[in-house]
Amino acid sequence: MVHRNSNLTTEDLRLLYEALRPASDKNEPVTIDIISTLTGMQEVKARVGLAALESANALERQGDEGIWLRFRLLEWKAEEIRFVIERHKRTRYTDKKQLEYMVAYAESNACRRRIILEHFGDSEGLKPRSAAITARYTSLLAFL
Repeated sequence: MVHRNSNLTTEDLRLLYEALRPASDKNEPVTIDIISTLTGMQEVKARVGLAALESANALERQGDEGIWLRFRLLEWKAEEIRFVIERHKRTRYTDKKQLEYMVAYAESNACRRRIILEHFGDSEGLKPRSAAITARYTSLLAFL
């Protein structure tokens, strides 16, 4: 299940950006706990938001000192922010679909080999087995 709090919005990134302004202006380090407290975001969401701001060139990491993080705010570019948010949404959608496929695979009663071969488009592996192999499997099953 994808946690609802992992959605990123422009407002989230703006909140994060503004929360970092005092530390950036004074060149002071902050911790992820401080950022989380200032924004009310869970740590994971704050980390994802920091990565998004960095990806949008609105934030530059100045280096880490243990748990202390140092940032420099750059110009807020609305178009870059929108692009990063859209990319994040597409990635989340893809991740959700992959998770759904894995759950369906795990819960399926169908032949796992067949599912994997079909997934990778291998039609050769789906051809019926030779009569000798089929006979051996049949005799093994009869023995059990």
